Amino acid sequence: GSPTLRSMVMAADGSVWLGGNEGLIRGVPLPWVPLQQGGQTPLGLLARASTEEKVYALGEGGALFQYQSDGWMLQRILTDWPAVDFSPSNAIWLSEGQTWEDGRGDKAWLMVQHDRLHCVYKQQHRRYDLADGTLLSQVTIPALEPPSDRFVLTEDEELWGLCESGLYRLNETWEPIVPVGESGRDWVNVVLQTGPEEFWIGRETGGLLHMRSGERKEFGEADGIETANSINAACVMRNGDIWFGSNGSGLYRYDGESFTHFNKATGLQSNNVRSIYEARDGVIWVAYRGSGVSVNRFGRWLHYGTRHGLP
Repeated sequence: GSPTLRSMVMAADGSVWLGGNEGLIRGVPLPWVPLQQGGQTPLGLLARASTEEKVYALGEGGALFQYQSDGWMLQRILTDWPAVDFSPSNAIWLSEGQTWEDGRGDKAWLMVQHDRLHCVYKQQHRRYDLADGTLLSQVTIPALEPPSDRFVLTEDEELWGLCESGLYRLNETWEPIVPVGESGRDWVNVVLQTGPEEFWIGRETGGLLHMRSGERKEFGEADGIETANSINAACVMRNGDIWFGSNGSGLYRYDGESFTHFNKATGLQSNNVRSIYEARDGVIWVAYRGSGVSVNRFGRWLHYGTRHGLP
């Protein structure tokens, strides 16, 4: 079937890079050209490490790449990288991090923040310096119950865990933040931090939860959100608007007062949104599950798919 596109970034030369479960794809934006894998080539984008100035990707054996105008350049090999080959081929990539697999089915969670690469693998939390590739720290963390390979790193580098039993904060042991109710409606898919003590929580069912300074507010059907479909992507824009992506309901834009709903009936290519990105020119990009990408220019949705070179 069609590949799932999970992350995207615009480089300084204006090219847009997409990361998916079949490697990297480059567009300028036309035509889209898949990057051939094998040898010294990156396998997947490092989301949130990538900005217009610095676009990073990871390859085999801890190889760290940075994109320059003449292509991907191998920067360094991360020291003391786990002695396994990770692959994003069957990964679940969330906006707050990425999950890669080794060849035995074990998972590694990756996220970059403040020029640090965080890797959680087999209950070891490693922290790397992107500037020189050195291992800064390695600590053992307790296992979540039930086991999980999905985590969140807050702005002050507090590690949160997402699993079927809710959302937890690591403080020597895992402390519940949002436990799952009897209906399972609090199963957390995505966490977006928009302030020092402000978070938006997207769930499998039940809509959105907003937490700020200890106060919590639910957003659901009464606010125009279809709570039967999961919220699994979130992005805050330069103007302060927050966009949420749904698996089945399309997009929601929150302007601080109310939500605006976008779906196939109002111009989207698909209602199954996997990733949202705002480029430096203010253009909003949306990646779908198996349906290409869309871009919003001057309030109009334009679509790119197989006829533009996407696989």
